[in-house]
Amino acid sequence: MGTALLTSNTFAAPTIDGDISDADYTTIGTKENANAGFGANIDVSTIKYYADVATSTLYLGIEGKLDTGNSNGIGVWLGFDEVDGSDAGIPMGFIPSGGHYMGSSSFVADFEVDYMFALNPGGGATDVFFDATGFNDATGTAQFIGSSNQTGTSTTGPGSDGVFNTNQISFAFNNGGGANQGFEMSIPFASLGVTNAGFMKVFTFVTSNTGFFADVTVPGNVATGNPGFTPNFNTMAGGTYHTTPDAPLPVELSFFNAEVRNGGVQLKWQTESEVDNKGFVIKRRALSQETFVEIASYERDNSLTGQGNSTNPTFYTFFDSKELKQNETYEYLLSDIDLEGRETIHSENLVKVVYEQSLAKDIRFELKGNFPNPFNPSTRIEFETPSESVFSVQIYNILGELVNTLAKDKVSKIGTNFISWDGTDKNGNVSPSGVYLYQVSYQNSIQRGKMLLVK
Repeated sequence: MGTALLTSNTFAAPTIDGDISDADYTTIGTKENANAGFGANIDVSTIKYYADVATSTLYLGIEGKLDTGNSNGIGVWLGFDEVDGSDAGIPMGFIPSGGHYMGSSSFVADFEVDYMFALNPGGGATDVFFDATGFNDATGTAQFIGSSNQTGTSTTGPGSDGVFNTNQISFAFNNGGGANQGFEMSIPFASLGVTNAGFMKVFTFVTSNTGFFADVTVPGNVATGNPGFTPNFNTMAGGTYHTTPDAPLPVELSFFNAEVRNGGVQLKWQTESEVDNKGFVIKRRALSQETFVEIASYERDNSLTGQGNSTNPTFYTFFDSKELKQNETYEYLLSDIDLEGRETIHSENLVKVVYEQSLAKDIRFELKGNFPNPFNPSTRIEFETPSESVFSVQIYNILGELVNTLAKDKVSKIGTNFISWDGTDKNGNVSPSGVYLYQVSYQNSIQRGKMLLVK
């Protein structure tokens, strides 16, 4: 399973209480066996995360339990593609003043590790002690984050600046041993040196305070007993010993806005890039309503279909005319769905409009141009129509010769319409660089534009 710094819920963030059953969380790693190398009283079984884009905060949850009869603990390693830490295959450990296992032994990861954490009960049933190490290249710096009780009370730390600044981390541990109970923390993106578009990898395990590793890991499948001292997870059978990162934020959105038009609300947005983007979903609510309601989806409207994978800017529009009430205030949310069906809600781009027909702009047939221009390899032609009616779009070269017909006798939508040209002719051949003309015919009117294809 994998993760990326993206949001999966808009309206609430997890409560830091050692209970990771919050609906916001996404499971990214699970235990692959029944190993219990240190006995049944200590375990890790699940990794969950939630990245709150609105507050730029990462939430991480580890389902597990600690044995209060000794100082054995749980280790957690994090790696981010935006941070330069200790490379895969390079021995870590023996960190000066490092807490728990981090200062006592050497060990090797199969991914670049930027931060290490350790949790241990100190041999008692009252407290949990939380230590960290941050890497700058291969150099590790230790920091004690703080202690909490074992019943899920949230604590902030560290007490002074170091790897992390004062009180930047909230954490809790619920040692009840039940489902969804264990360790939970939140850290601002800025404290980790990351953004919401970065990759993240996670690995968690059971170890002693002397750095003797148990056969309990998530993920991974240790099949030869406890690895013991100086384990090398880069070469150990049964890997991979980290969650596998998926794409970063599936859609990089540059803007999303709304404008009252004659007969409805015109929504427009642009993506700078898209990764595994299946399409968009639009939700709306009036201020008198508590919840958002889906009003449009790529599953029913082809104009909301995503580009899949693209590094080029793409412009989208949607015209909402469904049951709008005069003088009512509406909020709109845009979300994208990736190829695995995961939804990313762009809560930071929520837009609000007051629907007043007296302020609405009349819509007429108008060619709005193409974007990008110049372009390579594709561009999108935009035009507005006041009603649903037949339209056609043709591409010509500067000699006036027909190159391609992009649409013939199709029916337009009220408001903004667009159609893409990938630079090919009617036979599917790639057209040469140069100036091209496009012609949009709507009812009895024709409008033309000019564009430049560059190679």
